[in-house]
Amino acid sequence: MTRDSRLAALLITPAMALVAGLYFLPTLITFFMSFQKGDIGPDILKAFDPRSMTLSNYLRSFGDSIWIKSFYQTLIFAGIVIGLGFLTSLGIAIVLNEECRGRTIMRLLVLLPWAVPPVVNGTTWGIVFHASVGILNAALSQLGLINRYIVWFANPTLALVALSLAVTWRFIPYMALFILAGLQNVSKDQIESAQIDGANVLQRFRYVVLPALVPVVVGLIFMQAVYATGVFDEIYATTKGDPSYGTMVMNMWIYKQTFDFLNFGYGAALAYLLGLFTVIFLLVRHYYESRSSR
Repeated sequence: MTRDSRLAALLITPAMALVAGLYFLPTLITFFMSFQKGDIGPDILKAFDPRSMTLSNYLRSFGDSIWIKSFYQTLIFAGIVIGLGFLTSLGIAIVLNEECRGRTIMRLLVLLPWAVPPVVNGTTWGIVFHASVGILNAALSQLGLINRYIVWFANPTLALVALSLAVTWRFIPYMALFILAGLQNVSKDQIESAQIDGANVLQRFRYVVLPALVPVVVGLIFMQAVYATGVFDEIYATTKGDPSYGTMVMNMWIYKQTFDFLNFGYGAALAYLLGLFTVIFLLVRHYYESRSSR
């Protein structure tokens, strides 16, 4: 080993030790912990005891009605965030793609939600949807659309929709920038040719712009699906999974099992099931991209 190689190894050792301590070691411990039934107590080394390993935590998840409910609610939550976020971001990207005065300022304003921390975002939207002092209820009442204030977080369906809107608002800048990048790569010559051939605005978008956006949109949807399944902060800052488990997503149930109920083994098993679900989703994306590139 040369002197430069030894120096490089010496300089990178602290960073590697930090990564191992913060990521690799906890991942290893929680993986073995997921095969331990019940609380292992303060003795972490018990997690590595092969004699007490069992699949009971993983099997227990199949009979956990709240976990199964949280799975479906996570899918609904992700669907609302992706669908509503895509339509809104597409409209914003189309506007930002046009030549107009103040376009730079508009692009900066669109980025603001992405700069807001998730906890702050959840707290802010919690105030917006507050039953007594919320801005939304006040606005709807002033417009004459409601006769009395709505308790948004008392109804499971309304609460889930409200949280979906809060998370969608934070994801819009990310999606809009990706779509905007895709729009700027669309051939202007093709658009002009279609216009000369008599295609109207909708026809040009349908037959020229949209096909060019398909690779960007598909990749964006897969990425947003992964991000949406990992949302935690907004839910914790507002409902914590209530009312009646109506906003209980998979991440929130994992947190409750681990830190509220102190079921460390079961919470670790649920976390790895969520990780497995994410990996399967990414494999589907990889399969789609490999088929599309042929």
